[in-house]
Amino acid sequence: CDSLADQAGGTAFAATVAVALAGITPVSGGSGQITCFGDSWAAFACDSLADQAKLHLKRNKVVNKGVPGSTASVWAGNTQGMLAQIASGGFPEFLWLSIGGNDILDGWNAGICQGNATTPSALTCYDQILNDTTIMLEAMFKVDPALQVVHFGYDFPNFVGTPTCVAYASTVFHGDTSQVNANQRFLGFETHVLQPLAKQFPSFSYTHPTLWGTLQAHGAQVGEPVPGPYPNPVFPSPEALMNDGCIHASKQGWEILMAALWESYFASRT
Repeated sequence: CDSLADQAGGTAFAATVAVALAGITPVSGGSGQITCFGDSWAAFACDSLADQAKLHLKRNKVVNKGVPGSTASVWAGNTQGMLAQIASGGFPEFLWLSIGGNDILDGWNAGICQGNATTPSALTCYDQILNDTTIMLEAMFKVDPALQVVHFGYDFPNFVGTPTCVAYASTVFHGDTSQVNANQRFLGFETHVLQPLAKQFPSFSYTHPTLWGTLQAHGAQVGEPVPGPYPNPVFPSPEALMNDGCIHASKQGWEILMAALWESYFASRT
């Protein structure tokens, strides 16, 4: 796809970036602003995160800077554009990062990643996502060493709830419609990307709470009980809670996930 610089028209884009970056002021733990940044999960769930701030009587400003469809690969190749996107809402104290899922789906769909989560090509794909995300984070922390990033990854998709989702899985994974295999590919992301990132950066700067299975644990509430313990890698997230395009939560699902994110991270930092 075209880079952000190409889309914005080269010189004009560079000028926009310069203006945005000039306005960045390291917050040193003071602004309280929470920015949702990354892919569609950040874009679609940010309102639910703002609801959590209000529910807990917090006055943190929550800003949505998610870009549906974006990847770690694209942002790593254009860190100036990434910083401009973040800074356009005011540089935050906290940043919820959602990235890597599209890299997984795109990689398998393009045949770059092949087979299950343990094949050599899959491990090469995870290594690339790890490298790209590291570039992103280093660029953020260079601008503001006091920035606090939380990156939980995702929860399981549902590729079996509807014929459309079965067909989607078949297309992306080249005929493999197994929910178990899909879950393992995302758990591979946990093992080979998220956990290494948590070891690479100080816990103050980068935190990785694990929320896999959060929606499964709420399945009984919507008439779709999933046996524990959670996460259960055999089952998808309940269809009633993960029903927007097979890979995005419903409104109720977002509320559950953001409540879990708040309790696991923001409750102790705001």
